[in-house]
Amino acid sequence: MDESDHLLLSLKSWPSPDPATTSIQALLPRIQQERGSFRDTTEASLEAEIAAGFDMTTEGQANESAGKAKAGDGSGTAVVEDELAQEKAAAEALALGRAEIIHEITSAHNEAMIALDFISLMVSLNNPELGFTTMSPGLKEVVPLGSMGIEKVHTKYPPALTQEERLVCQGWKLEGLNSAADSMMNAAKRLKVETEKETRYWKQILSIRDEGWTICKLPRERNTLGVRYGFAEAAPEFKERGVGALRRAEDGSIDMEDINASRAARRAVRVRIVDNGKVTGVSRPSGNRAIKPTLKDKIETARDFIYEDELFFEIMREARNLANLGIKTSESLATIELKQGRSVQIDMAPIDEDPITTGPSDPLAQAIALALRLLLSYGHRNNLRRRSKPQPPMVPRKPPNPPLHLLRPIAIHLLHQESTAHFLQLCDHLRALTVSTGLLPASTTATTTTTSATDPSSFLTLHPLKNIPIHHKQPTTTKTTTSSSSSSSTTTNSQKEIEALLEVFLSRLETEAILSFPGAWRLSIFIRTIITHPYYGTGYIITPTHDGVCAQLTGRTNIADQAELESHLMWCLERSVVNAIRLEMGDTWKQLAQGNSMEKSDGKTVKKITVHVGRSGLHLRWGMVGGRDKEYVWNGQGEGGEKTLWEVLREI
Repeated sequence: MDESDHLLLSLKSWPSPDPATTSIQALLPRIQQERGSFRDTTEASLEAEIAAGFDMTTEGQANESAGKAKAGDGSGTAVVEDELAQEKAAAEALALGRAEIIHEITSAHNEAMIALDFISLMVSLNNPELGFTTMSPGLKEVVPLGSMGIEKVHTKYPPALTQEERLVCQGWKLEGLNSAADSMMNAAKRLKVETEKETRYWKQILSIRDEGWTICKLPRERNTLGVRYGFAEAAPEFKERGVGALRRAEDGSIDMEDINASRAARRAVRVRIVDNGKVTGVSRPSGNRAIKPTLKDKIETARDFIYEDELFFEIMREARNLANLGIKTSESLATIELKQGRSVQIDMAPIDEDPITTGPSDPLAQAIALALRLLLSYGHRNNLRRRSKPQPPMVPRKPPNPPLHLLRPIAIHLLHQESTAHFLQLCDHLRALTVSTGLLPASTTATTTTTSATDPSSFLTLHPLKNIPIHHKQPTTTKTTTSSSSSSSTTTNSQKEIEALLEVFLSRLETEAILSFPGAWRLSIFIRTIITHPYYGTGYIITPTHDGVCAQLTGRTNIADQAELESHLMWCLERSVVNAIRLEMGDTWKQLAQGNSMEKSDGKTVKKITVHVGRSGLHLRWGMVGGRDKEYVWNGQGEGGEKTLWEVLREI
């Protein structure tokens, strides 16, 4: 299509320049940026620049004309003629279009003026002043005012036509009345159906409220009711998610939007115990597995799932702050690293997923999962108490929201349990050595007491964890005629019991042990596990009690490593054996420099013995000065035919 066929015409006015860009405040910075400072600018320099620009423009136009003249030879002439013809055709089309637009505008204006004169002439009959004001000068000269008017004409119809119209009107009225009656009947039926649906809907709303759920309006849909199944003291990320819409279904029942409608989305916190890469225990996630859940099931399921999501969120939030304690995190997994290749893995798993196998650590995994849920509820209750108290003065309005302590107490208990188990294994080994040497009777065992009294015949006495009520009295409830008060009283007592247990669970974890060694040695060992800056792990405070002859009384010794504890206890056992030999043999054997060596002399020869305790057993080395040493080992295996320490000493 030729360009002349398009009429490019705009009836809009040319846009006025923006004052912000043409003002002096805007022009001065631009001039300084382009030309620099005004110090070197004079009137003469500006005139020279203007003249130079005019000369360059004139020269450019001359060069352009010369180029066109040169191009006129040959085919250039035809191109120039075509361009001239196109410009002429475009000018003619523009002029023709302009003439057509002016003609249409003139015609429209003429028609409007004629209509105005016609109306003004009719109005002049009743209102001459208004008609005279709006009439055109030409009409005023030709037609006088009030020469044309309008009036209503009453026509007399024949009786037959009037009767027919009356019948038609009656028919329309009857049809309208019948239609209105039908509409009212349909509306009554529809109102009855809607009333039944509304009655069913509000009955279910009341039943939900009677069960203890809070009914409220949706935050973003004020005309829609919802049920609040979330927790008021939950993290800010889960407060808005704790409201479900209660919409009315087609039959009037409540259709609650199931947030986790997909079976694959129903997940719960899972705890796994891993020993050297093998899963030995898995917790069983609890949840509603009904395929077609009821309204109550939907609410409880939504509550459980949002609780599980918040629980895992708080676990990951706390785990990131405990990375220095051996707690590792990934995108969807938190791992508590323990000793001897053991770890606890916490993640989210579908509730329909059954554990692959069962193992011996299933009770431990289930106990950890239950403890995590109880600790989250305990954290919610503490947040409520903290928020209910008056805010102290001169503090920020929104106090910080620190992570809840969920993994910390569990890690403390697991580490303390491992440390105590290692300590008990070490004590069993030392007891077996002392029994095999004959220093203690074979019936000597490790005992655990619930009081501060200590059995002198016991090798190891463990006192219970402090602050734990051993004898817990169950609360009694008085029977009354009102079942609701009894139920609330029982619930309150149960909550207090659970809170008391959790407070004990969160308190400082300590264990006290008393070791009875031969030679009247007694060790009081205080085991404490702390995960608070600057102490991380299990510490041992050892206080020895003896006569101070075979070793110097050192008072309290603080040990923070299991290997160091093992070495120290074996060192104490060596000195206690030396002290037992001294007490039994009298002055026959004399200790050397409060060490683990003793010697005796008959005037001619000097014999020396050395007591050494290790994992391999209790070693007794003896020999004469300048001679070859001999050794006897008690490994604590209880093998028959072993000699006692006293029998070996008599043979030396």
